[in-house]
Amino acid sequence: MPASATLPLHAAPAPPRAGEIPRDRLTRRLLGARESVVVVRAPAGYGKSTLLAAWARQDPRAFAWLPPGGVVTDARDRVFVIDGGPAGARDLTVLVRRLGPGSRLVVASRTTPPLGRLRAQRDVLEIGPADLAMTRGEVARLLDEANAPVGAAPLDALQRTTEGWPAVLSLAAQSLGRSNDHAGAAQRFSASDPYVADYLAGDVLAAVPARIVAFLRRCSLLDVLDVDRCDDLLSGHDAAARLDEVSRSGLPVATVGHGDPVRLRLHPLVGQFLRDELRRREPASERLLRRRASRLYEARGDVEAAVAHAVAGRDVARAGDLLWRRAATYAWDGRSTELGRWLDALPPAAAERHASVALTVAMHAAPRLALGRVDRALAAAEATLDDAPARQARSLRAGACALRAFTTGDGGAGTLRAAAAEGRAAGEPVGALSCLLDGAGRMLAGDVAGAIDPLEAGVRRAFVVAPAIAALCEADLALVALCGGDPDEGLRRVERARARVAAHGLGDRATMGVIVAVAAFAGAVAGRFKQASADVQATTAMLAGRDAVPPWLQVQVSFALARALLRLSDVPGARAWLSDARRLTTRMPDAHGLAAWVGEAEVALATTARRAEQERVGVLTPAELRVLRHLPSHLSCREIAVVEQVSANTIKSQVHAVYQKLGVATRSAAVGRAVELGLIEAAPRTPASAQEAG
Repeated sequence: MPASATLPLHAAPAPPRAGEIPRDRLTRRLLGARESVVVVRAPAGYGKSTLLAAWARQDPRAFAWLPPGGVVTDARDRVFVIDGGPAGARDLTVLVRRLGPGSRLVVASRTTPPLGRLRAQRDVLEIGPADLAMTRGEVARLLDEANAPVGAAPLDALQRTTEGWPAVLSLAAQSLGRSNDHAGAAQRFSASDPYVADYLAGDVLAAVPARIVAFLRRCSLLDVLDVDRCDDLLSGHDAAARLDEVSRSGLPVATVGHGDPVRLRLHPLVGQFLRDELRRREPASERLLRRRASRLYEARGDVEAAVAHAVAGRDVARAGDLLWRRAATYAWDGRSTELGRWLDALPPAAAERHASVALTVAMHAAPRLALGRVDRALAAAEATLDDAPARQARSLRAGACALRAFTTGDGGAGTLRAAAAEGRAAGEPVGALSCLLDGAGRMLAGDVAGAIDPLEAGVRRAFVVAPAIAALCEADLALVALCGGDPDEGLRRVERARARVAAHGLGDRATMGVIVAVAAFAGAVAGRFKQASADVQATTAMLAGRDAVPPWLQVQVSFALARALLRLSDVPGARAWLSDARRLTTRMPDAHGLAAWVGEAEVALATTARRAEQERVGVLTPAELRVLRHLPSHLSCREIAVVEQVSANTIKSQVHAVYQKLGVATRSAAVGRAVELGLIEAAPRTPASAQEAG
């Protein structure tokens, strides 16, 4: 055909549609393209035609829209658009050779045409789904145009759900425009929206062969579609051929990785739509496939997905088994909320019929010391243990025993150690908890040396899987060190425990109160009086309003707080907490070790109280205690003020308050009286050590 021949040119491209969002970043690329071929490839609804029309309106060259199989000429400065693409690589090469100077060939298609040689020659510009997906800014503008603006979080949620699919976002904008709660509608937007479901069924999947849609409907339970997973799920052997068809179908699927064979991922909305269709059309098949998927994911080590499929497939027994095996990890890590969601997804009476579910409920509640819930769950578990499968029975019985001991423990050291022995024999998920119970039981009984090994084992065993248990073991080791005369080791241990709590977001667990109490003890011994005082108050707040605190834990808390307050010169407070510790030890007749520690503290308290009463010593504040510890150093008030980072006048006032409460008139007399009362050490401190302590 000669260059002058008449062509089906669009002299006046169609104007923009109402609500159309300009795609300037894409039209600039097209206007500046130097390649002979431009391929715009994407599934339906990604705005291929809209983009080309916008390009045509801005480009001075004439555009010719040709049908598949159409021909081009050697006319100068033309843009030939073929919707659907040429039949093969040879046809494309022939068309390119016919292009005149300044002309371009544009292929708009749902699938990628063969481009091997052109790619090798770097003579093709490819614009794919990732390019055509709307950016966050474009989505925001679309919603503004629809009078449905939303904030940052709902906008991000909508962007994640749609992955920038333009046609679906247009439907979303209409849906949000009809809602009185734009933000909520954006957060809830999904494939269940009637407009979206109708679009997916009628415009996206209708053009795909029914056998492929059925294949995808059943495989939509998988996050990644590959040959092995699809064949395993469907008990088939033709997944390779089916996936090849899917990859060439023009559906919104993404290739995962670059390996062979192909691995695909469905667009989230398409996947959800197909799963909804599976549940609606094939409910029996869905339950069967969910159970297969659960086993498939478990075999691949993805326990979370295995649980999710078991729950969705209403396989309560399997869900309970999977949850119980992971219960300790989730309950004593920062993922307690996720465990709670899975439990809430189970039928209401699941815990009454399955011991594994009931024990998972108990494990979930134990770190928060929701003892009423723990007790009810343990009662339900114990009533159904005889019906548990043989392979689970030992683990379940050990779990029930360990949780009962942990949350009651008023049987004393023997109860804790007996539960620990059964738990260690059964292994996980109560192995780490058993180490804690064993170490705590030995410490209560006075076998301090024997407590160290199981507590160390608990730290190692729970380091990754249950950091809260590791932190509790560290706190008990700190208590052993502090009472054994090694304050540096005690402080190191408790700081490691607190670091675990902070790193895993475990500060809201009531059981962490014992860690803060031991930290108060260690801080007071180290002279960190302000922090120690704050930790005393924090412990009280953490344990307030609980059902109760197990006696074996509460006695540690009470003892640690008493020792901290004694060091802080708060005699009334120390006396109250020691009285509570003594009361608790009488409930545990075999808690000889802790009873001895309490006795030693009572002697120290009596001595301090007697001397204080004799000398009419008032209670020193934390600030006054800090100043008192500087007095043996021979630092001047001005120098002490520099160390403490307060004014010299403040230090002078605090020194006078110390003199008054100690009943002395000189600095040396104050030091001597404080040594007698055990408030400071007898040996004088150097200025350097005083500064470090301060």
